[in-house]
Amino acid sequence: MKHPGQWRETISTRMFSVMVGLGIIVLGVALTKELVRKIQIHTQIQELETEISTLEAHNVELNDMLTYFNSSSFQEKEARTKLGLVAPGETVAVLPKTADTDAAAAVNGAAVTQSEDNNPKKWQDYFFKH
Repeated sequence: MKHPGQWRETISTRMFSVMVGLGIIVLGVALTKELVRKIQIHTQIQELETEISTLEAHNVELNDMLTYFNSSSFQEKEARTKLGLVAPGETVAVLPKTADTDAAAAVNGAAVTQSEDNNPKKWQDYFFKH
């Protein structure tokens, strides 16, 4: 038989081991949670930095547009096209719509021909002459 002092030593040694084991488990779980949280924060920081760079690029683009819209060349172009204004000493010539299409065709080297065929004749030519 063991004496009462040995039982105490055995129990206290086992209890100490169990307590140390539980402490290690608790610390391991806490450390794992902290590492997961740190990884999530790092990922979030990278996403926000990407969003910041995208927004900064968009901001630069908007500032460039604003500078262009405030320029005198843009304002003059808009005044000419939308308001029909002219600069001092200029003369405006208004051409009929057909003249525009004839001029565009002539520039492209194509002659504008008006076909006087009726619609059924055009379809017949389309299907049977090709």
